[in-house]
Amino acid sequence: MSSGSLAGRKLLWGGHGESETTAIRVKACLNAVLRGRMTGVPGAAVAAVPRTDRMERMSANTKKIVIVAVVAFALFFLITRPTQSAEVVHNVLGWLRDGAEAIVTFVRTLFA
Repeated sequence: MSSGSLAGRKLLWGGHGESETTAIRVKACLNAVLRGRMTGVPGAAVAAVPRTDRMERMSANTKKIVIVAVVAFALFFLITRPTQSAEVVHNVLGWLRDGAEAIVTFVRTLFA
């Protein structure tokens, strides 16, 4: 038996030493891929990069930054152009009213 096939066997069946550690890492990576927690990297030999808690924290921070920017823009628009802001709010409320009336009309027609 060649040493290559023996190393492969230790890797697959969780042999001792370095191969066991590698087998555990491979199993963890496969589980992460199956659960969708890894993303592909085009052209890489190992086509997956693990998502870490740090990446999730960055996503949460990015979300907070976007929300703060949108609120700041809305306040800026409200303060600098109050008449146009009122028109925008009036138009949005009109669209919501029209949508609600359309849904009520649909339901009434459906059960008539």
